Amino acid sequence: MKELLTLNYWFNTRPEPIAGQALVWAIIFLVILLVLAIIFKVLGKKPRSISGTVLAKWYRFFLTNFIIGLFIVFFNFEMVPILASYFWSALWVIFMIAWLVVLIIKIKKLAKKKQEAARDDGLDKYIPK
Repeated sequence: MKELLTLNYWFNTRPEPIAGQALVWAIIFLVILLVLAIIFKVLGKKPRSISGTVLAKWYRFFLTNFIIGLFIVFFNFEMVPILASYFWSALWVIFMIAWLVVLIIKIKKLAKKKQEAARDDGLDKYIPK
């Protein structure tokens, strides 16, 4: 555990390749990301609706993170110097969490817009034209 807190561990240009259980869990995580990307792509076929926009954002999130994770696992498996460093994985997780937070905030704003649009549609019937 002490090794995780050293700079040499995170910025080692020739780290140990992930193997065993860690490799299995990484592949399972990548498969989950791919399956979720496919599901959101199929569900997001609605043209130009607010829910279609939200589903498209989730699709891009899952597909992009699947591709980045695939590159990280590949470079680590092939032991490519520099690109196999563990800090890439840490950076990926940090950016994934940040993107997820931004995505959730945007979805809340879109939901609020949808409620306002539904409320305005209900009030339009009382306005004379």
